[in-house]
Amino acid sequence: MLLRQAADLFLAGYFSTHERSPRTITAYASDLRQFVHSRSFSQALESLTPEDMEAWALKLKTLGLAPASIRRKLAVTKIFFNYWVRRGTLDRSPLWLIRVDIGKIRPLTRTLTPREMGLLLRQARSEVGRIPRRPLKKLNGKFLALRNWAIVELLLATGIRVGEATALQLEDLTLDQRSMLIRGKGGRQRLAFLAEETSLRAVSCYHTQRLAIETATTALLLNRRSSPLTSQGVATAIQHLSRSAGIQRHVTPHMLRHTAATFLLHNGADLRIVQEFLGHASITTTQRYTHVSRAHLQATLLRCHPRLGLRT
Repeated sequence: MLLRQAADLFLAGYFSTHERSPRTITAYASDLRQFVHSRSFSQALESLTPEDMEAWALKLKTLGLAPASIRRKLAVTKIFFNYWVRRGTLDRSPLWLIRVDIGKIRPLTRTLTPREMGLLLRQARSEVGRIPRRPLKKLNGKFLALRNWAIVELLLATGIRVGEATALQLEDLTLDQRSMLIRGKGGRQRLAFLAEETSLRAVSCYHTQRLAIETATTALLLNRRSSPLTSQGVATAIQHLSRSAGIQRHVTPHMLRHTAATFLLHNGADLRIVQEFLGHASITTTQRYTHVSRAHLQATLLRCHPRLGLRT
């Protein structure tokens, strides 16, 4: 079987039995086709060797890709080869006999400071002005300001991914229980909670107005055309608010997720709680966030060290 044919058949077959988001499917297809294009189109799937895979990994490193990107691309090829092993086309994966050292993942430094986060929250609230007591019934500037306020409060309060936020449907919210159903990566589902009053009020106010808008979609977040808001639309709203708030850095929705996790750790949350909060399948992924708390830990130790008050 030719490599290109194997890739097309894999993409058609694998996702028929594995539930993944459209973005994940697109990423898999892009990474796999990049690998296929690096080989000869006439190369047989069965002819690939561990040396070929080492050469592929080396090429990715020379392209200057981040370690996390290289890991993702290799993970896709690993799933691809294992698929054909299970189907009996391959006896073994060419990745089974090699180990690729691609360096450590860089620490997550893209978080907002408490001051910056405060500026962003205040800006989002100030653009709403007086909260309407009656349904607006039309999608105007007031509605969009309420939406943006709800987005900022929602992302900080729950730490959900931007794709998870745009996937929210009206039926996913159970505001009387302060909860919402989140559809995460790999088809996993979890509950997120609006435990704090201000975030609950922001989402509730927007939700009330959203229910009054007549549109064919049941998506919670709408754009100005009454269609589902995209991830890019969320990013644009965050950028508008951050610029208006006078924040000098480029702020992205994912920075709010990092910030939420960082603040939780700073405030003493257990790592397992943060894992559940972020929807990580493995706590190893959550441990990437612990580096941001080291300075906080050291400062706390200096302030509360066991030697303080001891005479030696």
